Amino acid sequence: MIALAVFIGWYFHSILLGAATLIGLILIWKYPIVTILAAFIFTAIWGYLGWFIGTAGFANLEVGLVLAGVGLFIGYIINLRGLGFIRGLE
Repeated sequence: MIALAVFIGWYFHSILLGAATLIGLILIWKYPIVTILAAFIFTAIWGYLGWFIGTAGFANLEVGLVLAGVGLFIGYIINLRGLGFIRGLE
């Protein structure tokens, strides 16, 4: 949440927009369906970042596909497993 708020504030050159994003994400995070959707979206973003790094840094598509799979795996571990751990503590 913090990384997304910082990125939005940096991208739009507005600390107020970044702070509003952070507050909005914290308030929205209270609803379970939103947390599940956010975890899946962030996992997909990890996969896309892996694909982007693989295709931008190397000449062939296979490296992009492998790094996309690694990104999805890392995103799953970080987001969905962390979400399950947090829900288990409640």
